[in-house]
Amino acid sequence: MEGETVLIDLYGCIKAVVPHHEVFVRSKNKMETKCEITLENLSREDVKITLWGDTAREFDLDAIYNLPPPVLAVFTSLRIALFQQQPTPSSTNHSCIIIDPDIGQREDYEEEFSKAGDKRKLLPTPSKQPLHQEAKDHAKKTASRLNTVNPHEYQISYIQRLVVQRLPDLPQGTQAKRGY
Repeated sequence: MEGETVLIDLYGCIKAVVPHHEVFVRSKNKMETKCEITLENLSREDVKITLWGDTAREFDLDAIYNLPPPVLAVFTSLRIALFQQQPTPSSTNHSCIIIDPDIGQREDYEEEFSKAGDKRKLLPTPSKQPLHQEAKDHAKKTASRLNTVNPHEYQISYIQRLVVQRLPDLPQGTQAKRGY
């Protein structure tokens, strides 16, 4: 099955949504629109679904928040891919989303997800992520320049190793020269 595209359909209760936002996709070397939805089944297992592009932009948050809980949904033709060693369903050009479908298991879901504490959550979008050019411009910083970066403006995706070596003791009366 290696190299084959696996498509699945998922049904469940929408528990949380991260509204659409722009992210840089390294494999495509461009910005893409992304929306994340947490869907939960009757066994209380959840899965995060990633919607991309037009599907993410067209996902109707208002419809979800205007319906009384629980909000059930069907997501069809989702592609399964490994992301950070986890199988992750994401939208394709053929994905279809049906909100509040009338199907046989509906009563079971309504009974399970009408309990106290079962609320939908609108999660915040990730903090501002630098555009590709900004990422390149900020990729290399000296330790002294790191003090000028506003940590609330950028999401840190990795930490570069900083090596500080001890300077040898200087003979008394000798001053160290600063070299930058």
